[in-house]
Amino acid sequence: MVTRRTDTSRDVWKPLYFLYMTQSLKASVAKDVFAYLLTFIMLYIGVINLIGLVWQIISAQFPDPATYGYSPYDSMRNSIASLIVVWPIFLLMTRYIVHDLARIPEKVDLWVRRWLTYLTIFVAALTIIIDLITLLNSFLGGELTMRFVLKVLVVLLVDVAVLGYEFWELKRKPGAGKKEMQLMIVGSVLFIFVSIIGGFIFVGTPTTARQQKLDSERLSDLQNLQSQIVSYWNQTQRLPVSLNELKDPLSGFVLPLDPETNQSYTYTITGDLTFELCSTFAKETPAWNISEARPFYMYDQYGMPITDDWTHKTGYTCFSRTIDPELHTTPKIVN
Repeated sequence: MVTRRTDTSRDVWKPLYFLYMTQSLKASVAKDVFAYLLTFIMLYIGVINLIGLVWQIISAQFPDPATYGYSPYDSMRNSIASLIVVWPIFLLMTRYIVHDLARIPEKVDLWVRRWLTYLTIFVAALTIIIDLITLLNSFLGGELTMRFVLKVLVVLLVDVAVLGYEFWELKRKPGAGKKEMQLMIVGSVLFIFVSIIGGFIFVGTPTTARQQKLDSERLSDLQNLQSQIVSYWNQTQRLPVSLNELKDPLSGFVLPLDPETNQSYTYTITGDLTFELCSTFAKETPAWNISEARPFYMYDQYGMPITDDWTHKTGYTCFSRTIDPELHTTPKIVN
């Protein structure tokens, strides 16, 4: 009689091996979920900021005179900073996922990959439809402008690119399409690089951005001083001899100083109803942002906004102002 030798040690290790594989699979799935979430979130943020950056460049190239107080500097800087950080992360995560799928082809059918990919396709397709409806509606209404058309085309091109990439990624077999992937990566990097360069042309260096911010504060100070001078004249029927007369402990008004030099602004009386306010500016008012230099600084007796031209050149600039008694006198209330 032949006795069969049993390997009890293998039977002992089976439950442990099964537990190890189960835990490894769970860890792998959790890792994949976070990897795909990070990748698609970076894609969404990158696409939104890319469209926003190009939109601001278009707005700067084709300014709208009807746009009041428009300043794209902050949004441009935010988009540029986001793209510099987000897009490399997206490319690195995409590279990781591509290599992981080539190593383990079974992950092609991973639920998180399918759901996020189809969600992206749905959002891109919906955006394209809305974009085309908006374009057609504006065309039928006769409201098409170069600025508007270019913005619509940017959204359309970016969404078509995302839609095409996601469809291609669904059909691509693991390990295939390396050349196409490289071309798409290079193309996206070049497009974003050109957009960032275009943004820097309008935003300028950090030094330029700081100078423009200081100039904006100077304009705000001068506008505030002008309002106080007109109010002073309205109460006393004369112009203040110096800016020190504008100090008012009750209202808490304190004379503003230049934000960089901490020097007082120049105030000169040129006539009974005329005066000048002067300051030294670091940069000229951008041609595409002229409307921002014409803000509302006060209202007349009829509640209508009064505007003045605050455009300036680089260097020392004076703004001449004339008080109109009929316009600036506040009507007295008779009981």
